[in-house]
Amino acid sequence: MFLLALHKFGYLPGEVIHVGDSISSDVYGAKAAGIMPIWVNRKNKAIPHDVDKHVADLLGVIDILKAGEKQ
Repeated sequence: MFLLALHKFGYLPGEVIHVGDSISSDVYGAKAAGIMPIWVNRKNKAIPHDVDKHVADLLGVIDILKAGEKQ
């Protein structure tokens, strides 16, 4: 699904992010396609060791994106 979406809209994996609340579908699916995932952890679950970017709500995504602009 991720690769199909990239192809359809003409983007490369490094040009997009994927935001979702499912570790298995959203985070690992995006990673498998080479897309940076951001996990929305609304229920404050334990963070798996291989999840780099996570937020408590969608507003937290803005902070991650702003931090990336400064780099």
